[in-house]
Amino acid sequence: MTAVLKTFQRKIVDGMAALIADAAERADAAPGHRRQVAADLGLILLAAPTGSGKTLMVGSVLDKVSAANRIVWFWFAPFAPLIDQSRLSILTHHSALKPRALATDRNLDSTRAGDVFLTTWAAVAVRARDARQARSRTETMPGADELIEALRQRGFKIGCVVDEAHHSFHLQAEAGRFFREVVRPDITILATATPDDTSIASLGAALGHRNPPRVFAASREEAVSARLNKGALRVVTFLVSRPEERFVDIREAALYAGWLEHQRVKEDLATVGAAVTPLLLVQVDGDDGVDIAREALRRFGLPSRAIAVHTAREPDPDVVAMAADTTKEALIFKVAVALGFDAPRAFTLVSLRSAQDPDFGTQIIGRLMRVARPLQAVPLDGEGALGDAARRLDEAHVFLANPEMQGGLLAAADRLKALRSEISPLAGRLRIVAVGEGGREMRTLAPDGQLSLLEPPPDDSPAGPEAPDGPRAEGQSPQPAYGLPLAGGSGARPLVVDRYVRTAIGARTVPAAFALHRYPLRGPEPFPRRFRREELPQDMDALVAGIAARVRFDGEALAVFQKRQVAVGMRSREVFGDEIMQQMLQVPITRRKVAAQAQQLLLFNRSIDPGELARALLGELERQLTARGIPVNGPEELEMGLNLILTRFPDALRTAQRQCLAEQAAVVQTAELPEEIISPTPLDPAMLNLYRVFPGSMNGWERRFAELIDNDVTDTVRWWHRNLPHRPESVSIVMESGECYFPDFIVGVNGRPTPDNIGLAETKRDFQSVNARMKNRSRHREYGQALMLFLDDGTGEFMVVEQVLRAINQPSRVFEMIDLVRA
Repeated sequence: MTAVLKTFQRKIVDGMAALIADAAERADAAPGHRRQVAADLGLILLAAPTGSGKTLMVGSVLDKVSAANRIVWFWFAPFAPLIDQSRLSILTHHSALKPRALATDRNLDSTRAGDVFLTTWAAVAVRARDARQARSRTETMPGADELIEALRQRGFKIGCVVDEAHHSFHLQAEAGRFFREVVRPDITILATATPDDTSIASLGAALGHRNPPRVFAASREEAVSARLNKGALRVVTFLVSRPEERFVDIREAALYAGWLEHQRVKEDLATVGAAVTPLLLVQVDGDDGVDIAREALRRFGLPSRAIAVHTAREPDPDVVAMAADTTKEALIFKVAVALGFDAPRAFTLVSLRSAQDPDFGTQIIGRLMRVARPLQAVPLDGEGALGDAARRLDEAHVFLANPEMQGGLLAAADRLKALRSEISPLAGRLRIVAVGEGGREMRTLAPDGQLSLLEPPPDDSPAGPEAPDGPRAEGQSPQPAYGLPLAGGSGARPLVVDRYVRTAIGARTVPAAFALHRYPLRGPEPFPRRFRREELPQDMDALVAGIAARVRFDGEALAVFQKRQVAVGMRSREVFGDEIMQQMLQVPITRRKVAAQAQQLLLFNRSIDPGELARALLGELERQLTARGIPVNGPEELEMGLNLILTRFPDALRTAQRQCLAEQAAVVQTAELPEEIISPTPLDPAMLNLYRVFPGSMNGWERRFAELIDNDVTDTVRWWHRNLPHRPESVSIVMESGECYFPDFIVGVNGRPTPDNIGLAETKRDFQSVNARMKNRSRHREYGQALMLFLDDGTGEFMVVEQVLRAINQPSRVFEMIDLVRA
C-alpha cells in the first residue's frame, strides 16, 4: 500500500529528497570529492513530534531517491521494537524498498539500490567480537564492515538513518567509532523528537562538517491540525489531607483515577462509533510496583487476561504486536515501552515512577499523543454528546503518583512547543572552481559566503577525527591514590611502652596507666542503700486484657469502622496550554497500607504478643458493635475495621498501654549499692555524690549537670548518684513500648514528696527523638516523672523540656533547683 502523506509531511519529504538528489548529483559530477560532498551536504536532521509520522516520512524519502541515485541504506535504532516497527512500516508503505536484517541477511550479490539493512546499535557496537553477530564473517556472508566497503567499491552510495538519534548515538562510544570508521555514509538522516542543537553541532564537527545540518522540522501544531497528534495532554497530580493520608497509597489512588479515565474513554469511543479498544499504560519503578499495579487493576474489575506485563522480570516477546491486540486493555511496564512502542489506542498513562528527565518525558508524551486511524476522520466541531465525546477523545491523560515528575513532562512539553516548521533551502554550499591550467577543484562556501581554502579530506580517511582511546603505556605504574607515607616510612612515631607495676589483682602485671583507683560509698547521711525499679508485670494476660478494655471504641471510632473511601484532590494541568483545574475524587481505601500500619502499632510493645493483643481488641470491638446494633460482615470486615480505627487513632493504643503499665508495672527493690567504685584513672572529687567523686562515665552535658547539682547552695540537693543502665542497683522506668529506660541521675531532694525524697533527672541533646518523647511521657510509679533537661549551648543554661503535644518536646524554661522538688 503506497503511503498517503499529509500536506506538511509531503513538503518535508520533497525537500529532503531534493537535497539528497542534489548531493548525489554533485558527488557523481566530482567523484574525487565524494567525501567533501558528504561532509557539506550529507547531514540532514528530521525533527518532528513523536506520532507525527517520522518513520513514514523517512521511508518515503528513501523510496523517492534510492533507485535513481544507487543508494543502499543502513537503518540504526536503539531498541529491537523500533526496528520491528520500521520494518513493518517499510513493508506496508514503500514497495520500492526492501527491508533486510543486517544480522542475518548480508548477501552482497543480491543487494540492490533501495535495500535497507536494519539493526540495533547493540548488534554492531560492542567491543567483544563474538557478540557482534552482524560484523562477523560467516561461510556464506561477509561481515558488515566488508559488506559496506564492497558496496562502496561497486559504486553504491551509502545512506544511513539514525532513528531516535539523541537517545542512542554517542560519537565517543563504540557506536560512534563504527559510524565514523566503517559506515562513513554519503548521506546521514538523523530522526528525533528531541532535537538538541549542541549535540547536533558536536556530531557534525566530528564528522567533518563545517556548517550546521540541513534541518527539516514539523511543528506540533501541524501534527495536531493533521489529526496525527491529540490536541491536549493533561497531567494530573494528587493532594491528600494529613488525616486522610494514612488510609490511601497515592500509587493506588493514581491507578484508580487512571482506571476511571480509561472507562470514560471507552464510553466516549462507543458514543462516536469508533472501533477502538483503548489501552491503559501503567509505568512502575520496581518489581513490587508490578505486583501492586496488577493486584489493584484486578480489584477494580479488570480481568487478569486483559493485563499485559513487559519488564525485565516478565518480558513479553510480542509486546509490539500487543499494541494491536484488543484483548489487552492494560500494559504494565518499567522503561522499555516508553521508547519504540507505537500504540495509537493509548489514551491514559499512570506513572508510579519516582523520577523522570525531559528526554524521557518526551517519549512518554509520544506514547499518548498519536491519534488512532478510526478517530482521524471524527470531526471535533460537532454539537451535543457526539461533539463533546470527540473533543474529550482529543485529550490524553497522565496520572502521576509522584508530583515531582511533573517537571520532566512540562519540560518535554516546552521542547515540543518550541518545534517550528522548517524546510532547508536547496542551495548548495559547494562550488566547482577552476584551478591552474584547466584543473577543477571543489571548494566549500563558508557561512559568510566566501570560498574556503581548506583542502578536502582524502576519500580513504574517516570523515572525522578518530577518538583517542587513551590507553596507559605498557608497564606504567599507577599513581598512588593518596600522597601519604607508607607505614614504617620517615616520620613514623615509635610506640611508647609503659612501665609495669604490681597490683592486688592476683599475681598479674598491668600497665601503670591502668592502675586502679577505688572510691568507697560514703555519701552524705542519710541515704538509701537500695532503690525501687519498675519491671513489666508478671501477668501479661491481664495486661493485654486491660489494654483492650481501655481502647475507646466510641462513636467517632465506630464511624471510622465503616469508612471505605477517602477524598483525594486531583489537580489537572494542560501542559501545552497551562490550563489548571482541580476537583475531588473518592478513592478506595488502600487495605494493604492500613493493615501494615495497624500491624506496626500492635508491635509497638515488644513484650506483648501482637496476635494475643489483636484477638483481645477484635473481641472488644465486636462487643461494642453488637451493643450498638452495627452489623459485621464476617471476620475480614471486622479485622479491616479494627485496622482502620488503629490507623486513624494511633495514640489510643499507646495511651491504653501506658495507662495499664502505669497501674500494673511491678515495682521491686534493687540490689544494694556497691561498696566502692573502681576507676582506671583518678576521678575529680565531688561534695554531694554518694561516692564523693564525679564518675568518669559521663558525657559533657551530664558532667555539667552533675557539677550544677553538686554546687547547689539552696539546700535542695541532699545527695546524687549516677544511674548507670542495666545494673542490678539501678532505677528503671517501664515505657509504653514495654522497654525500660534508666534516667541519668537519681537525686535525694529535700522536700520532695516521694519515697526517700528521691527524684530522677535525664539530660538530652536530641530531645525531639521518638525515644525522648516516649521517655518524657513515662512516670515511675513511686518516684514520678524524670525531669528532662536540655543544655542550651548559646546561654550555657539547662532548660526544662516539656511535652506540649504528644509529638512535640519543647524547652520551656530555665532549670531551677525547685524543679527537682515537684513530683
